[in-house]
Amino acid sequence: MGEPRVSLLDLSKMKEEQREKLLKDLEKVGRKRHAVIDGELLTVAKKEGEIVGYAAIVPQKNSLYIENVKVKKEERRKGVASKLNEVIENVARDIKRSEAYGQAYSQEGKKFWKSKKYQSTKMGAGEEVSKRIPVKEGEVTALAINEIIERKKKKRRKKGRRGR
Repeated sequence: MGEPRVSLLDLSKMKEEQREKLLKDLEKVGRKRHAVIDGELLTVAKKEGEIVGYAAIVPQKNSLYIENVKVKKEERRKGVASKLNEVIENVARDIKRSEAYGQAYSQEGKKFWKSKKYQSTKMGAGEEVSKRIPVKEGEVTALAINEIIERKKKKRRKKGRRGR
């Protein structure tokens, strides 16, 4: 098996049956079956058509929350998580977010994030990991993410009007 191919998926734009099939495939990697977070995006790593890892990310006002990163056990230490992290950081830059953050609970996860220059802070059983992302001026390539953020803003405005 060669290099993983990583793609960014906007779950809100997928048909229900496509999303269900994808979520079922992700269970094989280790994703717990839970409701998709509003605005969640997935970076999916595939080798020879099979999903070998993924990262779930959620754009927030000034940052990018890394909700979950999983790589199949047999594909660990082969650069899959590094490729996923590369996409995470590029998305953060593209949508002009100055920080990416998440949690690490396993020793393997803590080592990985440290190797990628993420700072860690103790919290309960795990550690919060975060990294400042230098934002470059230029063309935004992750337009789908901005569309999600705009939809969320519109929903909030509509809810605000109804509540008056």
